[in-house]
Amino acid sequence: MKKLTEKQFQEFINKIKIQVINNQNTIIRLNDEVFDTRLCLIKNNSEDIFLGIFNSKEDVKLKNIPLTEGLIIQNAQESRQNGVVVILEKGHDEDIFFQFILHITNELFVEMSGRKTSEKLFKILSSWQGFFNRRRKPISRNNQLALMGEIKVLELLVLKNIDNINGLNSWQGPNNGLHDFVLPKCNLEVKSSTEKMNIKFTIHGEKQLDDIPDKNLYLINPIFELNTEGQDLYQYITDMKKKLDNEVIIQLFENMIYKAGFRKMHKIYYNEEGLKLKFQNFVTYRVDKNFPRIIADTSPKDIVVDAYTINSQACKDCIVDISKIEEDIINGS
Repeated sequence: MKKLTEKQFQEFINKIKIQVINNQNTIIRLNDEVFDTRLCLIKNNSEDIFLGIFNSKEDVKLKNIPLTEGLIIQNAQESRQNGVVVILEKGHDEDIFFQFILHITNELFVEMSGRKTSEKLFKILSSWQGFFNRRRKPISRNNQLALMGEIKVLELLVLKNIDNINGLNSWQGPNNGLHDFVLPKCNLEVKSSTEKMNIKFTIHGEKQLDDIPDKNLYLINPIFELNTEGQDLYQYITDMKKKLDNEVIIQLFENMIYKAGFRKMHKIYYNEEGLKLKFQNFVTYRVDKNFPRIIADTSPKDIVVDAYTINSQACKDCIVDISKIEEDIINGS
């Protein structure tokens, strides 16, 4: 059975993106004219690209339309033919959507019957329904704050002092590392807050602030202001990508934020319901014997501490100038 390759499909996508037909839809057929079922890419006046499924002899129609998160599936008419269109909702992942409609196209590529096309289409949509409806939910507000803090440290501290590849490879927060950044001369643990006073740092276990042989450990507190004029997570990430210098680096960054749980399809959620933050400044601490902490050597052997909090006021004698951290980052590069 003939199928479209990903390369061929991408060529169709690229072609329809640049075609302009005033005041009407742009339509490109994906399968051969000899088949009665017509599979088309359609671009409307709003520049939305979606899939249309029609048949020259019979209606293509869904009696029951699967409810699928992120997709609009509806019966439609085009050139006096009744068919079905599959449209991506705003803010959802375009790359996944294009893979989805390529799959539909290849499953229906040589179909002749409108009835069989309708039956097959329903089965395909139903089988993908679970995938779309189980996709990762948006990042929680606490984790949005944490991720924006790590991105600010990456941008203003790490990548400012070492090259992009080594800087991005040092970022271990999205990998659930013990520390958020692991560098040759120091490790950085990031604890973000939206307050300047009465800040409490949540520490995860006895090892997170333990001594590291031949390395310094720093706790960095990015302070943000909650502000309706501030940026949401999607905007922070978009701005960060603009500051990276080539596609390889951007892809590496995107891989990291993907691991952290960020999905482009949640753009509208972050814009309408996510945190809006304005970055204020960093407060930086050196974690050493003078820093208030619980570590394995000082805990009773039969007690295991999973998490505890530290009031920032208790740490004020351990504040260091950020230049000290920059020096360690540069000397280790």
